[in-house]
Amino acid sequence: MLRSIGITELTAIAGKLNVFLGRPAVQLQLALIALTVLLAWLISRSSWQRLETWHRNQAEADGHERAAEATVEGKMGQFVLHYGVEVVHAATFPILTVALLQIVRQMLAWRDLTGGLLDKVSWIVWSFLALQICVTILYALFDWRTIRAYHYRLFIPLLWVVVTLNILDDLTDLRQLSNVVLAEVFNSPVTIGAVFVATVGLYFWTDLIHLFQDLIYQLTVRHTDADPGGTKAALTLMRYILVIVGFVLVLSNLRLGPATLAAVTGGLSVGVGFGLREILSNFISGILLLFEQSLHPGDVIEVDDEVSVVEDVRMRATIVRTLNNDELVIPNQMFFTASFKTYTGSDKTVRVPLLFQ
Repeated sequence: MLRSIGITELTAIAGKLNVFLGRPAVQLQLALIALTVLLAWLISRSSWQRLETWHRNQAEADGHERAAEATVEGKMGQFVLHYGVEVVHAATFPILTVALLQIVRQMLAWRDLTGGLLDKVSWIVWSFLALQICVTILYALFDWRTIRAYHYRLFIPLLWVVVTLNILDDLTDLRQLSNVVLAEVFNSPVTIGAVFVATVGLYFWTDLIHLFQDLIYQLTVRHTDADPGGTKAALTLMRYILVIVGFVLVLSNLRLGPATLAAVTGGLSVGVGFGLREILSNFISGILLLFEQSLHPGDVIEVDDEVSVVEDVRMRATIVRTLNNDELVIPNQMFFTASFKTYTGSDKTVRVPLLFQ
């Protein structure tokens, strides 16, 4: 049984927001903030374009290649200089924005006008600056392709969510908003906060787990003698456990009653019986592969009379790459229902025959 009951509360909260945004002082501050941010962006962009043009011309005039750059110290110096410039580049726009906001804040104070929103935006800009510096450091320490993916998929969305929640907390009672009941499912109330945790919260939880898995793997492989395949398998298993813990926490936060859980479990059992059986079987097979350690990333195996290298053991399927550089996606349950040959099960030394003509 599904019944919506939160329309009145949401309408009241929306009415308060409309009254707040309708104040002339608030509208003036929002307009000044938009103009200030735009001006800071234009100045920052123009300045760095001119600096890059000057640096390019200076490098061409000096020959750009020096003997010192070929040494280890020279390369380390170039590395530190490059990412030091990147940090300064990332910090220019936020710092300039904060400085201009403070100037505008003083101008409003001189005219006895309120400027509380400008202080709030300054806090947001400082948060953006911290994010930019942290991401730049991660680019310097880890593989840039990995960090780039999480930069736009995790870090920026997470910052926007934190900023949005902070703004809503100032405009309205965030606790009251989170307790608004959207619907009742079998007499169990489902609130906005529970839905937020079950969707946005679970998304960030799983993505953070993926990020830590990738970073720990790169650090372990780069600075220790641990087996890359075994390390990745152990980290993947840890990721599965943490994801399951996240799902359990989400279910507990939803506060579903016994009748609701029974209905959901019954529906899942029917779904597994009709359409999800293969997916569940592949998922369990992937976990068993990691527990048994019979298959690791980096193993050389033979599937369907074709030698391949295991690249990744995922929740549903295993990714392998053939000697012809073809990528194959093999369901995990196949490794339990069909035989396959492994060349690196107990010994990583592999002998491969080569034919010469």
